[in-house]
Amino acid sequence: MKKEQLIAQLKQLNATELADFVISLLGEDRALDLRIESLALRSNPEGLTRQVKSQIQSIKRGRRFIEYGESFQLASRLAALIDDIEQVILPYSPKNAFELTDLLLFIHGSVMNRVDDSGGVVGGEFLRANVLWLKAAKAWGNESIDWLTKIYDLVAQEDYGVLDALLPNTHILLNEQQLKQLAWRYENEIRQQFKKEGTSNTTSRPTFELIKLSSKLHQVAEALADPELYEHATLLLSAMPNSLQIKSIVEQYVLFNQPKKALKWLDKPWQADELTRLQLLNKVYELMNDKPKLREVREQIYQTTQTAEALNELIELLHEEEKQLVLAKAVDEAEQCQTLYIAVDKLLYLKQYEKAQNLVLSRLDELARTFYSRLTDYVKVFEKQHCLLAVVACYRVLTNDILDNARSKAYSHAARYMKKLIELDNQIKNYQSLETAEQYYQTLQELHGRKRSFWSKISD
Repeated sequence: MKKEQLIAQLKQLNATELADFVISLLGEDRALDLRIESLALRSNPEGLTRQVKSQIQSIKRGRRFIEYGESFQLASRLAALIDDIEQVILPYSPKNAFELTDLLLFIHGSVMNRVDDSGGVVGGEFLRANVLWLKAAKAWGNESIDWLTKIYDLVAQEDYGVLDALLPNTHILLNEQQLKQLAWRYENEIRQQFKKEGTSNTTSRPTFELIKLSSKLHQVAEALADPELYEHATLLLSAMPNSLQIKSIVEQYVLFNQPKKALKWLDKPWQADELTRLQLLNKVYELMNDKPKLREVREQIYQTTQTAEALNELIELLHEEEKQLVLAKAVDEAEQCQTLYIAVDKLLYLKQYEKAQNLVLSRLDELARTFYSRLTDYVKVFEKQHCLLAVVACYRVLTNDILDNARSKAYSHAARYMKKLIELDNQIKNYQSLETAEQYYQTLQELHGRKRSFWSKISD
């Protein structure tokens, strides 16, 4: 049953039936028991507060290393705690909500030190708690607390990147004057660090400590919505910023609708990454509504990339006669393009479905190197346009990829693709340059005949 259907069926059950089912689950899994207990306490904020605090302390006391696969369970547990604090405890008692979130952020070091968070899910929940911490502090409104110093001290203790959402959102809690004081602290620390190291922003590459301090000043600039401070923070670190640093500066000016100030960083070509400069210019001229400059930049981007996206942006600025000339030329350019996915994407955009199919059939080796998501998108378009040979080619590539790499967890997908191929065979009379269905099936048997779990799924 599909998820949507299951949800609809569950909603038809009465409260007693659902309660009895939930009760029957008690004792099967400790993590599930805690979730059920939290649900039961949602009408009792005081009891939920005690339960959440107990869970946070339990997580802190943990000593066992959490492997990658288990990290998702821990992240789910943290997410449930954060939801309980935000949705139930915060409206009832901002003070309790703040204290619980503060405790949660306090334990981040001991948690991150014993978890393989390669998926970023545990850190992601701590980042989500950053904003809740600020919201709860704001709602509590305790004026006896020096919030600026408290934030400064909290950030200073952090080494895992899981408090990186705190400083950019400090405008939730601090006023403009306080944010400027915080910025001054970090700027002063940068200058002191240069003095301590005996270096400057012109003589050597910045150390890790300087990069960390500069990042904090950048984040305060974001909270202040001040791109000039962001630029200043970059120049404090490096008098001659590289293209990545310039890109960040320009993006801040664009974000806060100051395109003219961004232009001074884009007036010369970038040898290493000219396309990025052109894409930034595209955003800047769009904000300035400078149509002649915008057209010039978009023509350069299209000539550089030849993508359907760039073509679409260019023709938006052309008169009808020019548009038709460019579109007609684009078909030939696509057929001659060396990169298959760019060529196919463009032909599909131009509604040249047969030409796109012919290109796919003539370049099957390249099709096999195309990303999964793009292939599934192609299937949808080609099937809708009844370009069935291209659909077959895509399904075969998807199937081959799973079987060649013995991805047993995806065998159900490969079996589904095979069933589609069997259906398509009834509609296709001539496979042209492709193997016939019988030939392809025989090839699979020769290469993957021993993968019984796959073949069993086809007959299901």
